[in-house]
Order: sequence, then C-alpha cells, then structure tokens
Amino acid sequence: MEDLAKRFGRVELVSRCTSGNWLSSLYIMNSLGPLVKSSKRLQALIRSSAPMQDRLTELFLITLSRLPTTEELTSLQKHYNTRREGSDEAYFHEVAYALLATTEFVRQH
Repeated sequence: MEDLAKRFGRVELVSRCTSGNWLSSLYIMNSLGPLVKSSKRLQALIRSSAPMQDRLTELFLITLSRLPTTEELTSLQKHYNTRREGSDEAYFHEVAYALLATTEFVRQH
C-alpha cells in the first residue's frame, strides 16, 4: 500500500489511515510540530498557574477530546516530577507531541 501511495504521491493519506506504525507517527511529528510550538492554547497552559493535573487534563481534552485516565495522569506527573532539567514549556511540548503520535489521535483526526 505504501509503495502504491509513493507512486501517486499521496503518502500522507496512507499515513493517516494506517494503524499507528512508525511512519504515521513520523508524519504527524513532522507536519504538526510547528503547530504545537505556535499553539496559543498550549502557550496559555504553559503559563497557567493551575495545578499540573488540571493543565494535563486540558491538554488531553485539546488533543484527544477526552479526559486522561488515572494511570495516564499518574504516569505523566511522575515523569514531570523526576525530570532533571527542562522548562514547563519543553515538558508540555513533549507531552503534546506524544499525544499527537498516538494511534488514538491518528484514528480520530
């Protein structure tokens, strides 16, 4: 299928329809990266004084249109607390990229 798409120059359509392989994740990271960095909603979340759990919940709503599970929140908060370096901005960009690269995002959008 990918070979056929390459021949006709429509790789991006196949990437959106595949079941979350590395190619579709790479496509999303490359095409949506600049949008993440310039997102006004994401910048507002980064600057917000709201608790981390509320900001992460908002990020899930923005990207996946759902609330995060307890396990997802716990994992993300643990990752945030154990980081050695980096700003909140870098952390939120990292999480946004991760959410955009999920199979769930690829299938919904």
